Amino acid sequence: MRVDPTILHYMNIVNIPQATPLLNYAGTIFIIVGAASFIIAFIGLFGAIREHQGLLFVYAALVLVIMLTEIIAAAIALVFRVKMAQVLVRSMRMQVKYGYRTNSTTLAAWDFLQDEMSCCGAINYTDYYNSAWFNSTARTTINGTEQWVPNSCCMKKEGGGFVSWTGCQLDAKNEVNTSKLVKTHGCARYLGMWFHHHSVIIVGVGFGIALIQLLGFIAACCLRGALKRTVNM
Repeated sequence: MRVDPTILHYMNIVNIPQATPLLNYAGTIFIIVGAASFIIAFIGLFGAIREHQGLLFVYAALVLVIMLTEIIAAAIALVFRVKMAQVLVRSMRMQVKYGYRTNSTTLAAWDFLQDEMSCCGAINYTDYYNSAWFNSTARTTINGTEQWVPNSCCMKKEGGGFVSWTGCQLDAKNEVNTSKLVKTHGCARYLGMWFHHHSVIIVGVGFGIALIQLLGFIAACCLRGALKRTVNM
């Protein structure tokens, strides 16, 4: 099972290699955890029906282990989130400067991001001025107008096609920050908001599941305690 290709596009831009394998197989990891939770829940259910103290103890212990694992995973996620915020702008600017022209995967990822989020560069479109792309032969000149930003940085009509490719390049050249033809906002801010939004959802779902597991743990302990008192009477 693979993760949404959109996420992989964004990770190619942020360029944190350690995170990519985990994201690639995140679906498989969640399936394994879900299957384990189902088996543990079955043990708890069977123990409750049979009023078996041993099974209830095993269930409570396994639930506790899962809860501790989830707490550790949440802590790792928060650390990753902080790290993401720290390296986001620096990494994106490096990708624009050195990777956009020389790496086809990076080029495709940036074009996808700039089209998807209607942004250009890391901070803004001027990030391209000192890049390997800008100093290469990849730039074109059409009707005497030199290309200053990639095509994906130019505003497009709803039906497709540029609003004005020439106007876009001239506004980029003259650094017109109020331009309606070139995308003036950088992508780092939008990508940071995207990661933040999705991490909040994941953490929220995790806390919800942990709460249900906590209730199951308490119920198992209470039932086991009641059974032990009944046996001792």
